[in-house]
Amino acid sequence: MVLAKITDHGLLTDQTGRDSRIAGVFCCIPSGQADKNGSEELSNGTLIPFKNIVWVEGALNESAEITYIEQQDSRLKIRTIVAEVTGSQQSNEPGSKSSVSQLMALAYANSEPKKSVIVFVNPHSGKGKAIHLYKHDVEPVLNAARYHVELVKTEYTGHATEYMKYVDIDKYDGVICASGDGIPHEVLNGIYSRKDRVRAFEKLFIAQTPCGSGNAMALSCLGTLKPGLATLEIIKGHTVRSDLMLVCSKSSGPRISFLSQTYGVIAEADIGTEWMRFIGEIRFDIGVLLNILRKKQFPCRVAVKRITNDKKELSERYKSQYQQPGVTTQLDEDALKPKYFDGQLFDDDRLPAGWEWLDDNVTQNLSIFYTGKLPYIAKDVDFFPAALPNDGAIDLVLFDGRTQVWRSAHSLLQLDKGLHVWHDHVDHLKVESLKLVPMLEKGRTSYISVDGENFPVETIQVEVLPGVMKTVMNDGRYKDSGFLAHIG
Repeated sequence: MVLAKITDHGLLTDQTGRDSRIAGVFCCIPSGQADKNGSEELSNGTLIPFKNIVWVEGALNESAEITYIEQQDSRLKIRTIVAEVTGSQQSNEPGSKSSVSQLMALAYANSEPKKSVIVFVNPHSGKGKAIHLYKHDVEPVLNAARYHVELVKTEYTGHATEYMKYVDIDKYDGVICASGDGIPHEVLNGIYSRKDRVRAFEKLFIAQTPCGSGNAMALSCLGTLKPGLATLEIIKGHTVRSDLMLVCSKSSGPRISFLSQTYGVIAEADIGTEWMRFIGEIRFDIGVLLNILRKKQFPCRVAVKRITNDKKELSERYKSQYQQPGVTTQLDEDALKPKYFDGQLFDDDRLPAGWEWLDDNVTQNLSIFYTGKLPYIAKDVDFFPAALPNDGAIDLVLFDGRTQVWRSAHSLLQLDKGLHVWHDHVDHLKVESLKLVPMLEKGRTSYISVDGENFPVETIQVEVLPGVMKTVMNDGRYKDSGFLAHIG
């Protein structure tokens, strides 16, 4: 048994000669995160941050058994100690029960413990490593936190969609996708297809622990690409209601999108290089480079219902929205219905009130059309630095294909810091809704990508669905994109 004291910052323990038990070892993380994510060694003991404590229960002689996450030698470990806890607030409960109750309340100050979740694992994600990552990095953390897990290994494309259409949502608190970005897309569309979709969206949180090649949701919302650390963030993070997007076209009904829609160079580099998937993420960089060097253009028309007119307005809106409280209004069926799609697209010659066509001189010579709701679409790709979780807007970025190759390349080399949007040949605006009309010459093939999935090259309408998705975020906001620091 060790001595422990509750402090303002965590549980201070004297573990000299301790006999603690290691429940599992998982997830390498950078040593630079030790102070934030691990235990801090003090001169008079070890401070275990409340965030790292995942479970507490009573033990013999009014002691408490405490399970927590510890960093040691740049690795995260699950440890369990039995401690005599002091410093707790006055309570009518017996000693150990009082300590247990207080520690659990402090450990789960921003969340609730012992949830029941569906975990989808795509065995093919991450070049076939998803199962291994789940078993070694994710599952030990969920078990330590006493989560009830319904594990579903997807067997075919659309499996998660079909599963979520009919699952009994009353049994669960949320869904964790141990995968890339494809499974969250399926999960959300499965929920959208339900008859009780309003209640399902209100009840279930949707989160991703990064086990695939594309992990935009985990990186943007949880701030990490380490599956074990992401799982801890899911357990301890703030629940936030974030916007989704609804994509409508002639060939399919309304389809939920949480990440992006793209046409042009990015879509060609993503979908068009699927045959090179065996070489890993570098296939995307190769695809972009080849298309930029060839100065490929993708003519189209783009209509929008604007929120901002220029980058000055964009910056002002970002500053005003950044500190705004999250969505608190209750969902209803109207919030999930499209405003501008009644089974067919609106006529190009009769735009709805408030809509306008963007400059044809730009869109007829476009190299990149990209819309999104998350700041990071991949590691070191801060494509939408002004994106916010629930500002009721879609971020739209357009690259003019007439720009000199070196200027295009220079802007793309600044994607890691989100500085590309400040170049003159790049338009960045926020819109409520938009319409993309591809205008490729006859016989030319290309791609449209929705959340990284291949979509027919045809006219699409996209509109924002404010505050629909319940998810989890580190500190209740996206990973810092650097945009606020840049605009001052």
